[in-house]
Amino acid sequence: MSIFNRTKSKKVSIEFTKKNRNILQEYADQAETSIVKTINAMIEVFLVLPQTICDDLSEFCSEKIYNAPSLLGEYANAYTELQNFFRKNYEIPNFGGQEKQKASVEFEKRNYEFLLVAIKKAKTTTGRYINYITSLTLDIPNNVKYELGVYCAIKAHALSIEITENTDNKKSFEYMALETERQSYQKLSYFWLNGSSYNTDRTQKIVLKNGTLNCPLDWHILDDELETAKNSSHALVIECRNFQIFNGGIPHFLVFSDKVASELNDFELERIYAACARDWPEFMEVLKLQVPPPDNPSDPDYNDKVKAHLACPFIKIFTIISDDSPHYNEFNNYPYNCVIKRT
Repeated sequence: MSIFNRTKSKKVSIEFTKKNRNILQEYADQAETSIVKTINAMIEVFLVLPQTICDDLSEFCSEKIYNAPSLLGEYANAYTELQNFFRKNYEIPNFGGQEKQKASVEFEKRNYEFLLVAIKKAKTTTGRYINYITSLTLDIPNNVKYELGVYCAIKAHALSIEITENTDNKKSFEYMALETERQSYQKLSYFWLNGSSYNTDRTQKIVLKNGTLNCPLDWHILDDELETAKNSSHALVIECRNFQIFNGGIPHFLVFSDKVASELNDFELERIYAACARDWPEFMEVLKLQVPPPDNPSDPDYNDKVKAHLACPFIKIFTIISDDSPHYNEFNNYPYNCVIKRT
C-alpha cells in the first residue's frame, strides 16, 4: 500500500521552519519519497479521520499519558498534543522567532480542499497549519511513532478479519463503514512506520508437550532454562511495563515450564531473570529501576509510592492462556494473539 503516489494540482508557497523542513526531508528520505508527497500524505491521513478513530486514538493516547513515567517528558508531551488534536481541542502555534525556509508545494486537489477546511476551522494560515501538523505527527519520539504505527496496524488487521467473516454484501453501509475505518488505520500505520507495513502475521510456531504456540517472531526464546518447549505444558512470557523508558524498548522473553507463573519459586524467578540478562544485558538495568508496589494504605506516603511504582519499569511474568483453560472465553482478544492450542 502507498499513500505517497497522488496527482498534483495546486501549487502553494509555504514558509517552513528550518527544523520542520529538515524533519520532512529526513522522513521523505527514509520512506523513499519526496517532501511534497509526504505533506500530501499527512493531509490525506490526518484531516479526514472518522470520528470513531479519533475517539479510539484519543483513548489510546490517554492510556499512554497515564502510564508514562514522569521522567519521559517528551514522550508524555507527544501523546498529550496528539490527544488534543484527536479531541479537536488544540491551538496552532505561530512558530515565531524560528528560522524559516520558503518552498513551493503542489497539493493534490482533494487534499488542498481538506486543508482549506482545516485552516478555516483553526483560523490560521496554510504555513502555520502545515508546520503544526508536521510537528504534531513527525517531531515526536521514535518510540511514540512506533507504538502508534503498530497499534494502528493491529486495528487494521482486526477490521480486515471482521470484514471477511461478518460482511457478505460489499455494497452495504456496514461494509463501507468498516472498510473506511480499516483503510484509515492502515494509512496511519503506514505513515508512522515511515512508509513500511507492519506485518501482524510475523509469527513463529513452537511445539509444546501437548499443544502448539504461535508467538511474535521478535520475541526472545529462552528454551531449556526451566524446561525445553517439547517437554513443557506451559509457556511463560516476561514483559516489562513502561518499556518505553529504554530507547528501542525492552523485548519480550519466553520460557517454558510445567508450572504456571504463579507457582514459580524464588530460585526459578532468579534463574529466569539471569537468563534474560545473559540474552539482553540491559535487563539488569531494568531490574534496578523497579520500585515495588506499596502494601500499606495507611502509610501517609502511600499515594506517592503508588505513583512512583506506576511510573517505573516493572517486570512481570505471565502464563500464556491455552484454549482448554476455563478462562479462555472471558476475552475476545489476547495480547499478540498468543494462545496455546492444545492437541
